[in-house]
Amino acid sequence: MDPALLKERELFKKRALSNPTVEKRPATSEASGSSKKKKSKPDKDTSSSKNNTGQKVHVCLWNLCN
Repeated sequence: MDPALLKERELFKKRALSNPTVEKRPATSEASGSSKKKKSKPDKDTSSSKNNTGQKVHVCLWNLCN
């Protein structure tokens, strides 16, 4: 391997190790229960319109390929 690339790789490793990493904190039962919000289910109309848009894209791509 090219010596310049090896040197650049080592410098990259040093910089990566010097950056602090974020670790997952253990969730407490009190905090997780009160902070969670229930998501409302999307209307059937919005999900069908998204699906319809996806179908249009597939039809356009199919027409371009053929």
